[in-house]
Amino acid sequence: MMIIAQIIPLALIILIITLFLKTRNRSMSVKQKKPRRKIVRPLFIGYTALLMISMAVYYILPASGEEYSEADAERVFEDEGWEVHEKATQNRFDEIDPAYLEEQKTVEFPYTSLVLPEGLMEYGDPLIVVTIDGQLKDQIQMEVYKTPFTLNGVDITDEIVRPDVSFSNNLLNISNVYGQNNLNYVEYNPSFTAQPFLSEEREGLSSGMHYSYGVQVIHLRVPENVEIIGEVQQFQAQ
Repeated sequence: MMIIAQIIPLALIILIITLFLKTRNRSMSVKQKKPRRKIVRPLFIGYTALLMISMAVYYILPASGEEYSEADAERVFEDEGWEVHEKATQNRFDEIDPAYLEEQKTVEFPYTSLVLPEGLMEYGDPLIVVTIDGQLKDQIQMEVYKTPFTLNGVDITDEIVRPDVSFSNNLLNISNVYGQNNLNYVEYNPSFTAQPFLSEEREGLSSGMHYSYGVQVIHLRVPENVEIIGEVQQFQAQ
């Protein structure tokens, strides 16, 4: 039904152009007794009425139950990121869906202090959480979690370079954070008169604002004899 509502205006335009050309060709060979405007006026009135009806049908009729709207997709991505962020800041890593675990490894660490990077306070920067584990000795266990990224409702997960986490002596290095990704995109804003002729995919590209969703968490399990240098949320292993 939604497709029909989109096709009707275009079909009417083609019909009017066809009738106009046909009437024009006829007027060139046979002299008309009645003004041509008497034919065009009812066609124009009928087209205007049907155009308004088709636009009303397009915006009033509910979307098909099989379709996954942009608003629903944004809500899912936002909820995923918020859920992972909330559980990470509450030391509930065992409740995070394993599907979000991107990397897991153990690093030898024979040092008495761990220096964390500064300046990771902007939106999109990875969240670092430290758990002090008395059962660990001379090693650090690291887990990196990620959720899908969207920009203005478009999934750009594959375009995002995830953080590279490494250790240089007792210094934790994080590179390629979200803020360092160079993304080029064009915002599309169709006019009101053009909207009835656009597919839902193209119309969904329009936006009056810029917004993005996505979370990445770096969880470090550190021996209790290691001093943490830097502002970070810390927990004690249960």
